[in-house]
Amino acid sequence: MDSADLDGDGRPEAYVTIFNGDALVSQVWVVRDDTLVRKADRLPYFFRSIALDNGSVKLYAQEMALKADFFGDVREVARNGTAYTLRNPVKLPRGAMLYNFSRFRDGAGNELFVLLNDDGNLVVHAADGEELWRSKEKYGGTEMAFKRTDLTDVKYGSDPYRWIFLQQRIFVTPEGEIVVPQNVGSWSMGHSRTFNASRMLGLRWNGSSLEKAWQTEEHEQYLADYFYDSATREVTSLEVVKHEGMFGKGASVVAIRKIR
Repeated sequence: MDSADLDGDGRPEAYVTIFNGDALVSQVWVVRDDTLVRKADRLPYFFRSIALDNGSVKLYAQEMALKADFFGDVREVARNGTAYTLRNPVKLPRGAMLYNFSRFRDGAGNELFVLLNDDGNLVVHAADGEELWRSKEKYGGTEMAFKRTDLTDVKYGSDPYRWIFLQQRIFVTPEGEIVVPQNVGSWSMGHSRTFNASRMLGLRWNGSSLEKAWQTEEHEQYLADYFYDSATREVTSLEVVKHEGMFGKGASVVAIRKIR
């Protein structure tokens, strides 16, 4: 779920990515008279709000194909009357898609891309796709995934599905800081992942690598999602304090913390 105020009325709409089998049937909801009202449905898009370049958050979308989990360019979502359209395609480097990238500028004003790969490494690319730097440390860390049928290499007793993990947000501030979470826990092979602690970091590009500008204290919760407010330097985070198990339900909290 993401939000954006595309109709300009001062109240953000909720953009909900929804699956129906192997098809995307996403919806848009608004608040009207203290009631949720559905404005659109069966939209064939993934949604995510991304802060590119100067910290301004915009809503972007990408499509899915029968044999491709993420198909076509990432494009900005625009509203035209009652219809939703895609515009301003973003040409991404190899390995990037809607849920794992952002873009920033170096000291000379050159556009650079930063993405989280499947192994949790941060990778910086030039606009022409050249890889400039790759972290040794793992960042991000997500338990959120969707699965699609994949019978290309199914053996007896093996999983007939392909698991696609939706990476954590990368937030670029107006000052050029790159904000990224870091979950701590198990990066098991396959689709078994469990994280039980987290922290937030601010990184800066020094011309050859990303270096830490600040980091928060570690908290003993899995960070599922967050929003960073550059003006107030506050992080609003959705954190899992107890995972769901066979003998009990899970529990989550919403926390607001000031970055010092």
